[in-house]
Amino acid sequence: MHKLCGSNLRLPHALVRDKKFPYDFSAFGATLPTANVLTHSMEVLLLTDIPGVGKKNDLIVVKNGYALNHLLPMRKALVVTPNVRKRYAEQIKQRALERERERQLLTSASAALSGKTVHFTAKVTKTGKLYAAISEEKIVSALKQEHALELPAEAVQIPAPIKTVGTHTVTLSVGSETLPLTVEVKAAEPAVTPKAV
Repeated sequence: MHKLCGSNLRLPHALVRDKKFPYDFSAFGATLPTANVLTHSMEVLLLTDIPGVGKKNDLIVVKNGYALNHLLPMRKALVVTPNVRKRYAEQIKQRALERERERQLLTSASAALSGKTVHFTAKVTKTGKLYAAISEEKIVSALKQEHALELPAEAVQIPAPIKTVGTHTVTLSVGSETLPLTVEVKAAEPAVTPKAV
């Protein structure tokens, strides 16, 4: 047992402690990911769209653990090196232009949405409640009809189901901005049927 624990035995942790990596990948043209040790983050180039993180060809800064444990092993990203920048320069440039166009569209959409009101007329019970609640899809279709604005249904956030007559406020998520939208619900006139004599 003492022979196994002798001082002449070099363990992998000793190699790491001495800043010598036990494997040499330079023959394959690969280098170890370089990371900023002070901030524990690295810059990566996304190879696929990742919801909540970024789109393909985005240059983003992520934590080392996320990059080393998830993005790089699953081949969803590359560590940004000068060679990667040269190789993907055209794609990075195209993505930057696309992001600028998206930003301009979002600012124009937010300007178009400010102060808008959407109107609904719905059947009401005797107690004043709606038979069917106003959903996100109905609000999106009303925006398209009344104001010629197209948004996905996911952009509409209703804090509480709209089941009563009156004025309600919902939130629209346009890019990184959240904008209020007024929803006005009125009771439908009951159909008058002629009485038989």
